[in-house]
Amino acid sequence: MNTDPDLLKRLSRGEKNAYEEVFMRYHAKVFRFIRTILHGSDSAADLTQNVFLKIWNNRQSLVRIQSFDAYLFTIARNETCDYLRRKQSSLKYLLAQQECQEPSCDLPYCYDSERMARLVDNAIARMPAQRQLIYRLSREEHLSNAEIAERLSLSKRTVEHHLSLALNDIRHALGPLVSGLFFFFVSRWV
Repeated sequence: MNTDPDLLKRLSRGEKNAYEEVFMRYHAKVFRFIRTILHGSDSAADLTQNVFLKIWNNRQSLVRIQSFDAYLFTIARNETCDYLRRKQSSLKYLLAQQECQEPSCDLPYCYDSERMARLVDNAIARMPAQRQLIYRLSREEHLSNAEIAERLSLSKRTVEHHLSLALNDIRHALGPLVSGLFFFFVSRWV
C-alpha cells in the first residue's frame, strides 16, 4: 500500500488511480464525520462528494500538505458549515417571503395588539415605583437581573421577586385577552 506522501504526489500529478485510492480509503470516514455533524441528514452524501471534488480540483497543492487527514477533515468541516449557513439563509428567506405574502394588518389582530399594548402600558403605570423601574430596566434596557441588582444596590433575589410581581400584574391586566400558553410567548415581548 502506498504511503500518504507518495499517494499525494501521485494524486497531485493527476493520476486517477491515486484519486480512486484516496476516495476508497477516506470516503466512509468523511461521510460518517459529516453525517454526525448533520445528525444523519440525507445531505451528507452530497457534501462528501463535494469534499472529494475539492480534493481533485486542488490536487496540485496536495504536495505541500503536512497532514492529509487534518486537511481533508478541515475541508469536510468547512463544507458542512457552509451548507448549514446556506440552509439557515434559505429558511430566513422563505420566512421573509411568507411574511411579505401575508396581509400587513389583519384588523382584529391589529385591534387586539393595540388593546394589548394599552393594557400593558396601564399595568406598568399602576406598578409601585421600584417594581416599575426594575421592570423597565429589564425589558427596555435589557439589563440582566444581576446588573439591575448592582445598579440599584439590591439583591438579585429582590430583583427577581419584583420582576415576578410585575409579570403577574401584566398577566392579570391581560387576563381577558390572553390564555396562559399565549402569555408564555408574549412575556418575551412585554
